[in-house]
Amino acid sequence: MLEAKQLFDKIEEKEQEYIRFWRDLCEIESPTYDKEGVDAVADLIIEKASFYGMHTDRHHFEKAGDTCTITLNPEADKKPICLSAHMDTVFKRGAFSSPRTRIEGNTIYGPGVTDDKGGLAAAMYTMAVLAECGFKDRPVKLIMQCDEENSSIATGLQSIEYMYEQAKGCLCFFNLEWYRYGQAVLWRKGSFTMLVKVYGKTYVSKRCFLGHSALAQACSMICELEKYKQPDGLCCNVGYIRAGDYGDTEMNVPDYCEFAFDLSYMTAQEYETVMKQIEDMCSNPQIEGTRCEYELKGGFPNMEKREDNFALLEKMNEIYRKLDMPQIEATWSHGGSDASRMNQKGITTIDSLGVHGLYIHTLDEQADVSSLKDAARRLASVIAYIED
Repeated sequence: MLEAKQLFDKIEEKEQEYIRFWRDLCEIESPTYDKEGVDAVADLIIEKASFYGMHTDRHHFEKAGDTCTITLNPEADKKPICLSAHMDTVFKRGAFSSPRTRIEGNTIYGPGVTDDKGGLAAAMYTMAVLAECGFKDRPVKLIMQCDEENSSIATGLQSIEYMYEQAKGCLCFFNLEWYRYGQAVLWRKGSFTMLVKVYGKTYVSKRCFLGHSALAQACSMICELEKYKQPDGLCCNVGYIRAGDYGDTEMNVPDYCEFAFDLSYMTAQEYETVMKQIEDMCSNPQIEGTRCEYELKGGFPNMEKREDNFALLEKMNEIYRKLDMPQIEATWSHGGSDASRMNQKGITTIDSLGVHGLYIHTLDEQADVSSLKDAARRLASVIAYIED
């Protein structure tokens, strides 16, 4: 069996190499719909993995980056353990000046340092350490997702099907979203974005009583949706609205209005309840003469609590206790991730085991440099010592 001291010494030895690798990943601009950028991230990781003779599987997409899997010990008999992180970021090209990353003390700043190139770096770091320590017991897979940030709309959910095909039959699936110190995510709220279009009848302002205001109908619906503000339940934010014209001439009754909102939910029952309400509001408008349409624009299912996920966390903590490492508590998250989808498909899943950071999706995105090594220790120790 692999000695813990050998494992942890190797992690220490390779820390600076993988901090540099982390920065290299973040220097590549990779917005979700930028195939060239996302593919460049995949190329860099595949090049690193090829040094260790890891097997690569690459699934090509025309309009999105390729989704890839790197496997250490593909011929080993035991069930694989899957690591996963996404290569795309929310940032447009040019959002960060060059160089795009910087390190100040124990903090690294840059696009995707936490979400989720830190997860990619931690996974590759872990697999390289295991390879150099001679670990041969089981296959270890890194599934690199290409379009997580827009909930896999770019590939029409084909990337999710690819991930599932790679992960099915595995012992467990570790998703490397950002880490909360001392906590792993075992259940998540689901969420979706919806666009609502309202149609009415225009008329001049001074005789507005002859028109049917699409804007007024939209406002009545928005007021109902904005009542949902439960942190651990239904929570809605209407973030966009467009209607009518404003200028030097008289305003007319708006015959068209559209608005969009994000809504999160904890349970499938909550989802069914709010969808029925939305359907009822659209079918029975409050403003006479208006009609409504709605369109789901993407989202993630909720990640339900499951006994096998909690049992896996307990196995992990048993290993950590034996190695005198910090314990991890179960927690939940406000938003969805690919872990929700794998959990939904029946795969034992734990989320948010990547690097620790703050301010994701903002120009101030940052992570703790030391958390990269911590993530490698958490992951490598479980992979090395967990039993089927």
